[in-house]
Amino acid sequence: GYNRKMVFSKKVVLINTLIVIVPLFILLSIITVNSLRRQVLSSRRAAEDTVQINVSQINEKINTFNLIETMINANENIRMFFISPEGYTEDEVIDVLLTQTTILESISRITPYLYSTRLFPTNAIIPERWPMILQESRLTENDKQRWSLNYRANYMGYQNGLKLPSVCTTREIYKNHKLIGYLQIAVRMEDFFPSVYNPPHFDSYECK
Repeated sequence: GYNRKMVFSKKVVLINTLIVIVPLFILLSIITVNSLRRQVLSSRRAAEDTVQINVSQINEKINTFNLIETMINANENIRMFFISPEGYTEDEVIDVLLTQTTILESISRITPYLYSTRLFPTNAIIPERWPMILQESRLTENDKQRWSLNYRANYMGYQNGLKLPSVCTTREIYKNHKLIGYLQIAVRMEDFFPSVYNPPHFDSYECK
């Protein structure tokens, strides 16, 4: 009778509903998964691009270090002065120190991310031209490592602004196979590794 017709009608409605909803649910699931997959791939590509940019920037800084070292080694005036300062008059000593300090300052001006560039002659009679030409005796053996991370120039005393954590490279300077000094170049940690201190934001997606 009537009850059987109602049950039958409900079954028909349920079947029709399932016929519509199930494919729709499957379609929505596929769209959602594909959308998440595209977003994950996009974030991964962005992260890979950022890594590549960071590697290029680090290599650029290392190349700058090498270029400065080449410039110093090609500077016969400073190397001759470092190896035999006894042959210079007082006025000539002052002139050399002023000239070389100006050169180091110019390097820093055209390379804004450089934190410090300093020379340390091994000959103790060479006077200091603070803070760029200092006596080698200020350096410890740790200061003379070719590469140092989180380096602090503790020889700068109480001038805390001149000894912030940095990536530092210290290179030996030779003349006629004789060690005549050290070149020290530093870039602050946050400038050498900007992505570590100011990381880019990438959306994260979790697929279950």
